[in-house]
Amino acid sequence: MSKATKTIFYIVLAIIVVGGIWYGANQKSSDKGIIKIGAILPLTGEGTPDQGQASQKAITLAIDEINAQGGINGKKVEAIFEDSQCQAQSGVTAINKLINVDKVAFIIGDICDSVTGAIMPIAEANKVVLITPGSTSPAISDAGDYIFRFWFSESDLGGMVADTAYGMGIKKFAILYINNAWGVAQKDGVKTRFEELGGEIVSAQAIDPNSVDYRTEILKAEEKNPEAYYIGSHPNGLVLAMKRMKELGINKTVFSHGGLVGSTQTLGLGGDFLEGIIAPFVYNPETNFRDKFVEKFNEEPGITADSSYDAVKVVTKIMKEAGKTDSGTIKDGLYKIKDYPGVSGNITVDANGDVHRPLRLMIVKGGKLVPYSN
Repeated sequence: MSKATKTIFYIVLAIIVVGGIWYGANQKSSDKGIIKIGAILPLTGEGTPDQGQASQKAITLAIDEINAQGGINGKKVEAIFEDSQCQAQSGVTAINKLINVDKVAFIIGDICDSVTGAIMPIAEANKVVLITPGSTSPAISDAGDYIFRFWFSESDLGGMVADTAYGMGIKKFAILYINNAWGVAQKDGVKTRFEELGGEIVSAQAIDPNSVDYRTEILKAEEKNPEAYYIGSHPNGLVLAMKRMKELGINKTVFSHGGLVGSTQTLGLGGDFLEGIIAPFVYNPETNFRDKFVEKFNEEPGITADSSYDAVKVVTKIMKEAGKTDSGTIKDGLYKIKDYPGVSGNITVDANGDVHRPLRLMIVKGGKLVPYSN
């Protein structure tokens, strides 16, 4: 390399180094004016329009409103969305990125129980607040001080199913459930309360998530002469189970999960097969949230939109009032939330970090999930 070439090389290198330092300093300065919120949601895959994508849009709506009002003490709020695809490993990768690279102090996620279960220990170990807007596993209640739920526990919903069935005179129940974390939580929620009441679970059949049969499990359950069924599966599985029951001439009361039955995907697939299913689900108060959501996105808000919106609003309220954005401040503030008027209902956070959403009994009539009445 000639002397002239060396000189040019070192000049270019110096420019790159100085430019990099300037850019890094400028980035740090810019970041100081931004409060980052992480979100891990199933943005692609099964159930995403009603849940992951709905939550993403609701979070965006909340942040747009906050920023339009001056942000958090003059700082803009920004969401960093990660797609879990409802896969535990993808969720783990996402939360490690959000914590170690993006340096967020607060994460919304996930909706899928399997993902939430995988990322909870990481959030707790790193003392980063995690709020799930849609996971129902009872295990979330004991997951740690930094883990919160703005939804309901499967124990709440399963308890309502059991109370309703037993009150109808049903004493023998069969349960068909998808063999994953969500399915097991549903089964346990119904079983625990029904047996407490004095009823008997005569059959509990775990079904492979990829099954296209259901006939075998239904016939095994029928051997025990159940008076009613609880079916907790994915949309295709629920529709398939109901189709098989009709093919076999089984005409018994069927209960399910309102979040499953009420999704547009399930109702669109089900046709007449879902008619008459009784399914408890959240009760949403009358607010202007729906109108704002429809105006912005030209579509109805999905089932976890309101709880995701509330999670952003509550946490940013805590930040604004405290004048701090660290995870410890957020955690302490969440435990003090009592009767916050959210769009998903009044929010009170209990000692386990849970919010107990009001539930009501629903039934499928005319292809729609509507309030149940005797």
